[in-house]
Amino acid sequence: MGDDDDKKYLKKCLRDTIDAVHEAIAQLRPNQQNAQASTTDIHSFTLDKSEDTQMDVLRMEIENTVKNNAKHLSDICRNYLFNFLQQYHFDEKTRKFTNSFNMDSLNPFEHDLEAALAAIDAFTAAWNGDKDTVLQFVNKYPTLKDKPGLHGTTLLYSAAKNNREILVRYLVQEVHCAINAQNQQELEDVLQIHLASTYRNISPSAGSTALHGACFNGHLNIVKYLIKYNADYFIRNQLLETPLMNGQIYSQIQAFFEDFLILGYSVTTKKLPEKPISERTKDEIFDCIWEYTSSDDQQWIRFSHDESKELNKALIVLPDQEMQRTVYLGTPPNTFSASIIEFRRSGKNRDPKSHRAWVRCRGSSIINFDCFSRWQIMLFKHNEITTQSEPSMNIVDIPTIYDSHFQLQLN
Repeated sequence: MGDDDDKKYLKKCLRDTIDAVHEAIAQLRPNQQNAQASTTDIHSFTLDKSEDTQMDVLRMEIENTVKNNAKHLSDICRNYLFNFLQQYHFDEKTRKFTNSFNMDSLNPFEHDLEAALAAIDAFTAAWNGDKDTVLQFVNKYPTLKDKPGLHGTTLLYSAAKNNREILVRYLVQEVHCAINAQNQQELEDVLQIHLASTYRNISPSAGSTALHGACFNGHLNIVKYLIKYNADYFIRNQLLETPLMNGQIYSQIQAFFEDFLILGYSVTTKKLPEKPISERTKDEIFDCIWEYTSSDDQQWIRFSHDESKELNKALIVLPDQEMQRTVYLGTPPNTFSASIIEFRRSGKNRDPKSHRAWVRCRGSSIINFDCFSRWQIMLFKHNEITTQSEPSMNIVDIPTIYDSHFQLQLN
């Protein structure tokens, strides 16, 4: 069966159901108004016997409509129909409703049926870049802008994967679709995600975002645009793939991420990361450079490899340990200390006054990526300060609360 024929039966099923519900509402509304007039709670009235019977007739009519059309539907359309009806207590196995309808539920049911019907064409329009049809849909059903449609994909994903850049921009900037909204996932597969055998049954689009779709099809301009609006390139779909993984088959996507991301600082690599730096706390990769400079010199000098290793270790504080505030480096007779708190190095033989130097750490590892020395704070966070003619190595404690008497000076 062709896709159009498949959708034709799905639409017919939804339209017939809408007509049946609408007719029931029209017939029962006068009785509802009379019942409301005799009670203080509009949700507590009870239907009389004839109305009970009419609700049962409606239920059976919908069940027959579903039965007659479901046999013509593909798995995709059948799942779409049944997933929708389940929220109204429809049992997929018996093809019957386990609860009867009431007047409180009929109006929302009719509205949701109309939305499910409109979504069939709207999500196809998103794939085709038909902005007007999508606009009409999201204006009438704004709560569905981030929900999956017939094929389990969001509007933004459909537009991004098929390179509909104008529509993507409209959905992000005007409709305010969630940039990281994920496609539909299969619950059974979610519950068994650690079993390799389940991967065979998972759709490549399940749990994917718009950035997954753009990367998967190599649409560089859309990739750049989505990232500009904070799309997550580490989020995983149901196959545990990130957008970075999806885009690696395209040289232009790979090259963009190699340039966009900091892959290494002291180490050269082209391997794209699999998770953000804040989640790589156990890697303990010291991808950084330790340096020092005296107060009267503009040149930064590297610490030796062994000295850098000792300084790196001091940044790791185990749960049962206290932070190592001072690190002793060098070998006798040329020993000196480095303060991890002040980022300052002592003179030779640990002389606290002679040949002192500022210390800095340049790099991109998790160990030091959120670490700022006090002299850096003074330079970068307080730029309207007085400059002192004579350089100084004095450490100034910056108040944690506002102090009008505290004055900074640039040394």
